[in-house]
Amino acid sequence: MVRYLSDELIDALSPFVRGLADDRELQPEIRDHSLTIYYRGAALIRDFKIDNGNLVGAVHYQYIPLQRPVDSDYVPLIGTSEGLQMTSPPGIIAAGIIRPDVLSEYKRMIRCVGQNLESEIIHQIVSRPENLIVDQEIKFQEPGERTSDKIDLCHYDLKLECLAFVEVKGIHDLRLKSKNNGSPEVIDQLRGYRQRLEQHQAEIVKACSDCIVDPNRWTDFRLL
Repeated sequence: MVRYLSDELIDALSPFVRGLADDRELQPEIRDHSLTIYYRGAALIRDFKIDNGNLVGAVHYQYIPLQRPVDSDYVPLIGTSEGLQMTSPPGIIAAGIIRPDVLSEYKRMIRCVGQNLESEIIHQIVSRPENLIVDQEIKFQEPGERTSDKIDLCHYDLKLECLAFVEVKGIHDLRLKSKNNGSPEVIDQLRGYRQRLEQHQAEIVKACSDCIVDPNRWTDFRLL
C-alpha cells in the first residue's frame, strides 16, 4: 500500500485544484498513486490518476446531474408507438473544470441519493478542521481474498500521536444488537479489524507516513 502523488499527477490536477480546494466541504484523500475527493462520506470523484499519460477518474452515475430544460422545470413527453418519449431529452452537466456552480449541482445529487445517518456522522467528523483526516473508506484485502474489510475513517490523533481508525454506526443499525444472547455482530467486526491492523501495523504506518504533499504547491489542500 502506497500513499503518494507523483509530480505528473499533481501537474495534471492543477487546472482543477482551485475549484476543489476552495470548497471546505470537500475532503481530498491520497490513495495508491491516486486521489479521491469525498463529499459527505461519498466519493464525488474517485481515483484521479494517470493512465497512459492521461488524467482519468470516475464519478458514480447517480451523482451526475441533468441540465435544466429551457424555460421550464418539466421535460415534455409525447406518446408514440413505442410508448412515451421525451421530445427534448435533457443532457448531463459535465464536470468540466469543476466551476462552483457545477460543483454545487454534483453535491446536490449526492445529497439526494445514498445519504443516511452514517453519512451525516462522517460528514460532521471530517468537517471539523481539528480532525486531521488521513483517509475514508480504508479498504484492506489480502491477495487472493474474496472478501475485504472497509473501515470508515482514519485520522491522526495529535494528543496520542498515533493513527486512529473509526467505524461509524447509526443507532438503527441491527448489527449493534445481540442475537440469541450472543455478542453483537459489530463486536466480531471490530475484532477482525483489530487483528488485521495488528498484523499489518508496520505497513500501515509507513504508508500513511509517506502521505506527504508539497506545501508550496498544495497549500489549500488539507492533506497529511
